[in-house]
Amino acid sequence: MTKEERTDIRVGITVLIGIAMLLAGIAWAKHWHIGTPEETHRAIFPSAAGLEPGDPVDVNGVNLGTVKDIELQPTDVIVTMAFPDHIDLHSDASASIAMLELVGGKKIELHPGTTPQPFPANGIIPGTDAGDISSIVSMITSLSSTLVSITGKTDTLFTSLSSILQGDTLKTKLNRTLDEANGALSHVDLAANRASALFQNYGPALGHTLEAADSAMSVVSAAIGENRAGLRVFIDSGNRAVADARRSLARLDSLLQGGAQHNSLLYRLTQDDHFAGRVDTLIESLTKLSDQLQSHGIDANVRFFHSSTPK
Repeated sequence: MTKEERTDIRVGITVLIGIAMLLAGIAWAKHWHIGTPEETHRAIFPSAAGLEPGDPVDVNGVNLGTVKDIELQPTDVIVTMAFPDHIDLHSDASASIAMLELVGGKKIELHPGTTPQPFPANGIIPGTDAGDISSIVSMITSLSSTLVSITGKTDTLFTSLSSILQGDTLKTKLNRTLDEANGALSHVDLAANRASALFQNYGPALGHTLEAADSAMSVVSAAIGENRAGLRVFIDSGNRAVADARRSLARLDSLLQGGAQHNSLLYRLTQDDHFAGRVDTLIESLTKLSDQLQSHGIDANVRFFHSSTPK
């Protein structure tokens, strides 16, 4: 073997070693494992937000997997994540898409959860989009017109308030209102002082009065307790009197209703003028007879068991 052939063999071996080292570095960076089965989990997001296959997947901040596939759905996106080792997921596991670097790149932040229940074998992890600088800038741009409108309206409001406060009429009314409020507070303070002085002067007498009232109430309560039976009899008598009065009123009502009949005494007394006149004449005759009896007495010639015819 010549010297040139040995040199070519050395160069070839060096190139092969470099290629192997390059592939090993790529495999380490991409978490490629030859001959080791992968564990996959799926997560659903409202938008992929710039995510691409091969982007890293961090589990509680540690890079343990990669994005294997992105499947577009009618209303959302399902992302398949591959892990070379087993990941313990719980029922409250969640995922979010975040920025990998400040200038670009995406990654998935996977939170395994803390509940005792394990995550279902074929379940889909709920995910959210944390947003990035571009989305924040877009949001600020969309709000710029609203901010300009709010600023203009605020300036108009302050201008109107300034013009109102500069007027003498408003200042005069405010000063007058403050003076009236101050006067009302003075009256309230004076009334409070008078009430305090009144309580200080007549407090003992008021206390004695309340004590006397309490004693009187105690006496009344004791009297009621002792005469409860008598009070019950009095109340029953009152109830009977009320019942008798109701019956009398009912009779009077029936008498008045009977006056509607033409042949009744009440109707003839109130409606028949001829009968009423006869009654008045009778009453006048009785009155005259009574007056004569009181003035002259009764001269009676009474015979018992004799005939009235003279012999």
